Amino acid sequence: MNLTWDYPKKMVYILHLIMVVYLGRGLRGIFEANLIVVLCIFFSLLPVYRTYLTGRLSPSILKRMLIFGIPTIFTIFAMRIIDFSFRDYDL
Repeated sequence: MNLTWDYPKKMVYILHLIMVVYLGRGLRGIFEANLIVVLCIFFSLLPVYRTYLTGRLSPSILKRMLIFGIPTIFTIFAMRIIDFSFRDYDL
């Protein structure tokens, strides 16, 4: 199965046109079109990845993921503080 990134892009553009122009859904139609494309790709790739989807949790992989992920929580929190502290509030 040869699935390139051009096909999902084309699907998104076509669905954007259908949802916004033909159905008149506006901005909500763009989000709905994106959701439809993501669900189509997910369900089309599900049989391919079915063998990898087991109910087991690997402690070694979980440990590596947490070692990488926990510091990013504090980084994102600090970025949000900086973003919100430099806002220009016109009252």
